[in-house]
Amino acid sequence: MKRQHQETLRLIFNRPVSGNIRWKEIEALLLALGAEIEERAGSR
Repeated sequence: MKRQHQETLRLIFNRPVSGNIRWKEIEALLLALGAEIEERAGSR
């Protein structure tokens, strides 16, 4: 896992949860872990 993904994961599970996590970073982490993300009607 890349260092940036490790940092994002740490921020997600840190208590209290950081309010500075960008969605793009979470999405990149999920994709790196093998998730499939699909855009649906109403997605921004």
